[in-house]
Amino acid sequence: MSLAANFSTHSQQLRTAYNAVRDGNPDVEWAVFGYDRGTNDLKVLETGVGLDELSDEFSDGKIQYGFARIIEPISQLPKLVLIGWCGSGVPVEKKGLFASHLSDVALFLKGYHLQINARAEGDVDPSYIMKRLGESTGAKYSVHNEQAAAQEAYKPVSSSYTPVNIAADLGRQPNYGSVRSSVSPAATTRVQLASPAKPKLPTRKDDTVSEAALLREKQLREQEERRERERQELEQRERELREERVARSRESSVRSARNTRMEQERAEAERREAEMRERREKQKLEQLEQARREAELRSQRKQHDLETAQRAQQQAQEEQKAQQQREQAEKQRREAEEDERRKQLARAEAERREREKQEKEKREQEQREQERREQEKREQEKQEQEKREQERREREKVEQEKREQEEHKLQEKKLAEQKEAEELRAQQAKEEAEQRKQEEEKLAADKARAQEEMARLKNELHYQTGAPAAAPKNATNGAFEMKATALFDYDPVETDEMALVEGETVVITDKMDDDWWIGTGDGGKSGLFPASYVQVEKSQPAATLKGPSAIAQFDYTGVEDDELTFEEGACITDIAQESEDWWRGIGPDGKRGLFPASYVELTK
Repeated sequence: MSLAANFSTHSQQLRTAYNAVRDGNPDVEWAVFGYDRGTNDLKVLETGVGLDELSDEFSDGKIQYGFARIIEPISQLPKLVLIGWCGSGVPVEKKGLFASHLSDVALFLKGYHLQINARAEGDVDPSYIMKRLGESTGAKYSVHNEQAAAQEAYKPVSSSYTPVNIAADLGRQPNYGSVRSSVSPAATTRVQLASPAKPKLPTRKDDTVSEAALLREKQLREQEERRERERQELEQRERELREERVARSRESSVRSARNTRMEQERAEAERREAEMRERREKQKLEQLEQARREAELRSQRKQHDLETAQRAQQQAQEEQKAQQQREQAEKQRREAEEDERRKQLARAEAERREREKQEKEKREQEQREQERREQEKREQEKQEQEKREQERREREKVEQEKREQEEHKLQEKKLAEQKEAEELRAQQAKEEAEQRKQEEEKLAADKARAQEEMARLKNELHYQTGAPAAAPKNATNGAFEMKATALFDYDPVETDEMALVEGETVVITDKMDDDWWIGTGDGGKSGLFPASYVQVEKSQPAATLKGPSAIAQFDYTGVEDDELTFEEGACITDIAQESEDWWRGIGPDGKRGLFPASYVELTK
């Protein structure tokens, strides 16, 4: 079984549940996914509405994955949350797969805003989920509830500027504080300059007039420099205000309505700034008091933000400490459960080994019993084979006695015929002596030929005893050869049997019966072997025996299944000598079997 999470088996159900949560189906706000029993095939376990019901779906002994659609309370926007649950009761070997499977699930359930890795019930509590969702949200306001900021109306700009009158000031000392006091502290808006005409300096009549004019010019230059600095400061503050407005516009651009309003405000601001740049050449810079108040306001805001951050940090530390305590308690509980689980696993492993040991002993006992039965079966087959051999010998002995009796009768009959012939020959005339002599010579020649033929047949049929005795030149040996392949190994039981090796090629030289054949194998070995242990090659004829033929002299009815039954005059072919009294051949019905040699006469 593969260790990776499988999404293909229930892919249609998984995709349907995922789309229902993502696309805003009112009947499906969340879906819980788990595994089929005993596999890594992911399937849909449950769907529903409400975080309370979702929290009840997570089981302590399972690995599950939750996918929920939650309305964020501040922005009133739907947020997608992925929950990876690995209960404390999950086996250790399954916990090792949780991280890799969670990554695969996160790729499948793409598009979520928040991921929560849960281990205990507190991690899937609705209040905790909403808290995590609020902390993960960037915007702390709602575009639906945001009110348009009131724009402060532009006030008419007053001026305390007084044109320089050198002639009037010649008789008094210059007041350097008048310049600083000329700016009203109550002025909080931009100053509209009166654009007075530049006064003409009088011609110097004496040194006093020249010093006063120079002093006034110096004061004017200082005022111009101060106005220039104030104008630069004002432009810097205006740039900061524009940057702040742009930042707020970027932050609130999540909704098209807010974007549209901010674009309009920015266009209006740019238009007003263009008008202000035209008037700036003739206006006076804002009062320094306004700058001081703004600096104080920024300082207050900074202090407030710092205090808020400190309180949030302290609260986060307290929550982290509580979380650590919960995790420590959960860790101790999991360790205790893990120890108990390891003990159970050890007991189960010991029981499994004991069962395996018992099963092994049982199999060995069955194997020994099977071997004993096979040995008994082989011994029984051997006994049956010996019994059949004994019965065959007894039959041969009875047949031998019967043949001896018949031969004795034939001998007596022949002696009687010879005696009659001698009496007949004694009565014949001497002129027939020559004829009898010729007949005797002919009979001797026939007898010699019969003896030669008998010797030839004995040499042909006596193939089991090695090299035959010398035979006449015209004698021919029969041949019986079939090739076969050993299908199984065979260990000989008797001394006249031949061992077989699986795959070995065997040359069949004769067949004792349908169950036992005679042949030669590799290394020159030869003997009996079971016919069911070999398979004759199909590329050769079933038998290529070319033995002699004979004509039945008497009727014979077979006593055993492996004996032939034939009538007088029947032709028996392909004869092989089993013993001196019993031969084997093919009868008129095509069956191959044993028959008594004294019942047939070989053909020339």
